[in-house]
Amino acid sequence: MVSDTPAPALVTEDAYEALSETLEVLRDDADASRALLGLAAVLTEVRSVSETFELVVRMVPEMLEGDRCFAATWDRTRDCFTIHARWGYPPELSQLVDDLAAGGGFPVLRSALLGEKAPILVEDAASFPVLKGQDLRRRQLGAYIGIPLARMGEELGVLAVEYARPRTFNVKEQTMAHSIGRQVSAAVANARRFALLQELRTLSLRLGRVMRLVPVIEEVTAGAQRLLSGNGAGLYLAEPTRSELIPASRRGDGATENFARIRLSEEPWSGLAEGRTIQVPASTGRFQPKGGDPLSIVATPVLGAGSPILGAILVFFDRSVSLGSDEIEAIEVLAAQSAMAIENAQRFERQLRVARSLQSGLLATDVRAIEGCVIGMVYEAAAEDAEVGGDFYDVFDLPDDHVGVVVGDVSGKGAEAAALTAQAKYMLRAFASRNPSPSSAMFHLNNALERSLDEDRFATALFATIDPESRSGQVSVAGHPAPLIFRAATGLVETLSPSGGLLGAFPDEQFEQQGFSLAEDDVFMACTDGLLEARRGKDLYGPTRLEDALARLAPLHSGTDLARAIYQDALEFGAVRDDTVVFTIAFEGSS
Repeated sequence: MVSDTPAPALVTEDAYEALSETLEVLRDDADASRALLGLAAVLTEVRSVSETFELVVRMVPEMLEGDRCFAATWDRTRDCFTIHARWGYPPELSQLVDDLAAGGGFPVLRSALLGEKAPILVEDAASFPVLKGQDLRRRQLGAYIGIPLARMGEELGVLAVEYARPRTFNVKEQTMAHSIGRQVSAAVANARRFALLQELRTLSLRLGRVMRLVPVIEEVTAGAQRLLSGNGAGLYLAEPTRSELIPASRRGDGATENFARIRLSEEPWSGLAEGRTIQVPASTGRFQPKGGDPLSIVATPVLGAGSPILGAILVFFDRSVSLGSDEIEAIEVLAAQSAMAIENAQRFERQLRVARSLQSGLLATDVRAIEGCVIGMVYEAAAEDAEVGGDFYDVFDLPDDHVGVVVGDVSGKGAEAAALTAQAKYMLRAFASRNPSPSSAMFHLNNALERSLDEDRFATALFATIDPESRSGQVSVAGHPAPLIFRAATGLVETLSPSGGLLGAFPDEQFEQQGFSLAEDDVFMACTDGLLEARRGKDLYGPTRLEDALARLAPLHSGTDLARAIYQDALEFGAVRDDTVVFTIAFEGSS
């Protein structure tokens, strides 16, 4: 028997609507999750702060269906925002937004960042108490979302998402605003951290290439200002009692009249003596230039080995500043790098003074007056910040009224090179006093140096003996630039080229000996390779230019004036990067 009673419906109309709403919510949640995952994926790549903000202001409006968006940071002292990126604003609204930012506008953003510390969603801007009707009409503002950006208590900035018309925000959008704030805050914090690490790496490389104290000080000062984006910075060094710090370098803006000396026993500086970084906020009004705003100051100690205070780095700000842990760590890392660089520079300066003093003694040559003979000698260091090289010259008496002339170069730099130079110079004198023949003296000098020099050390030299009475001589060359003779009668330049290898490289090396004579006003010239290696781009000064210079300048100058003119000619051609000796000797006529 078939029942006439209808079968019950499997799904009621109400249940169907509820299920549809549930599915819609799930779809919305899935869409929101995909959008947040997409944002997270994009922000995972480390970028600069400006690049991060530029990406965010384009992605967030799409996620929250906004009409336009901007990112800004807040300056408490000046009571204004600084806009870093924007999207969706026509020109007239862009200018309005800039004006409002500079004038302390955007009360919703201030409230979100400094008060609520959470996203604020305004469904109808006209009904929101702190927004004025006139501003709303000018801004074409109907609804608004203010998202604070903060990380570990540090205020990083804000995002503003604007809508042209009022609208209702659901739970999904509230949740997304919170998630967006967390993701963007982390990305901005990472971008700032990456920028700090990049700047520290650059500073470390620059400090590693500088050896002299003054350039180190200037690098540290400029680097500290860049690292913290300060208005000014200074590096202070401790005086001998370590109770006061004296300014070594200051740059940019800062109340310099308040910081002629820093007494570590006085506040707020006592923390430096204890090895702590200190922050002096502008709100205290402790330091204020005449007619200017109060200064914020960050100061970190520069500690040497064993933690004695070498000095301190100060960074000045004409605004309120509260540095985060990353910035504090960065300036402390710079201080540690600075300590090593300063100590290395001070050590280098001491070694350089010793080497320069030793070299000065080596180059001091008492030359007896020789009738009709004019000698010119020039020694030039490559630069003030270069280490002492092994270039040397010597003029000394030999038996039978002959004169010995040496121009040489010992490989290496610093005090060790200077000591080896002294060794080579005085051994050659000793060998020449027993047998003045240049080939013999060079033979014995080579064997002596081969036994005493390290494997990676060597020397080059030329040794000439000259008889002033006959105006003739003999010369041997050991791996050294060939000496030249300018012939006054013809205006031509000859090259003397007896063969001979490096000194100290191989035992029992044989050295040729070549004779020469000097007529009236002829010039015998020798130099070290620093002169020939003067560089302009890829071009070297070289032997040909040197010969041309000698032919051109010898008729115009004599003695040290001629040696100086030849060096100046190479310097005008290009950069002289090595120590250089130029030596000349001539027999001038009575005219």
